[in-house]
Amino acid sequence: MTFKVEVNTHSCAPGVYTGNDIEHETPEAATEAAKDLFHRWTAVKYWRVVKEDGRVVDTNEPLDSIAQTTGETT
Repeated sequence: MTFKVEVNTHSCAPGVYTGNDIEHETPEAATEAAKDLFHRWTAVKYWRVVKEDGRVVDTNEPLDSIAQTTGETT
């Protein structure tokens, strides 16, 4: 199983994330890469780590913000 980093920038619509083809072997490695990118690239508003099947395993996006973009309740 591999994990990827996706980011939402200040110019992205809420809930819209983009990523690249870099894959990490563990969720911990992907989280560290996400945090590193967040601190280096000032355009990043939120980051998340997703499994290869697209499920989110870690994020810095607040739960209330996620609920607003997905329609789910917290």
